Amino acid sequence: MAICIRKAAPKDLDSIYLMGIDVWSDGSTEQEYLSECRSYPKYKKGGCVIQNTLSKFYEKFGFVSLPVEHQQYKTSTCMVRCLNLKQLLSHSAFGLPTYF
Repeated sequence: MAICIRKAAPKDLDSIYLMGIDVWSDGSTEQEYLSECRSYPKYKKGGCVIQNTLSKFYEKFGFVSLPVEHQQYKTSTCMVRCLNLKQLLSHSAFGLPTYF
C-alpha cells in the first residue's frame, strides 16, 4: 500500500473545509461556508496534513468507485465491493451508505 503524507497546500484547503459543511454550515450556502472558513483566524494559523492512499490498493480487493451520479458528496469518493456493479446499481434495494 502506498501512502503519502504531506502538508496541505493552499489549493487543498477548500476540500478540507468542505468535509465539515454538513455539520458546521448552519444552513449557509457552500460559498458562504467556504468564505467563513477562509477568513477564520484559527484556520489561518494552523496547518493540515493530507494522507493520500492510492485507490489501486482498494481495487486489489474488489472495490470500485461508484459512478459520479451515485456519489453523495463532491469532496469524497464512495467505493463498494461487489461482483457486478451494474447489477448492484439496478437492484431495487440499492441505496448509498448513510455513514458517508
